[in-house]
Amino acid sequence: MSIAAEHVAGRQRLRERLRAITLDTTLAVSGLVAIAIHVLDDNFFQPQPGASPLDHRVSGLVPVPVVSVAAARSCLKLWPRRRASR
Repeated sequence: MSIAAEHVAGRQRLRERLRAITLDTTLAVSGLVAIAIHVLDDNFFQPQPGASPLDHRVSGLVPVPVVSVAAARSCLKLWPRRRASR
């Protein structure tokens, strides 16, 4: 298989995964986006009085990529499947 064919096949798999997004995935990603927006707002856009946005670099810049990766993995169905517990 050529590199171009592998690239096209990879894009087709991605499109299939995106088409298979369900309501629970949409709700999970929406919640994670809301969390990321809240963290950015709380740390950089509206910091506490007397605090500079630079005072919150780590507490603002660490959670956002973590939440973004979780949202991407959730959206692309990369989490391992688990059986329902009884």
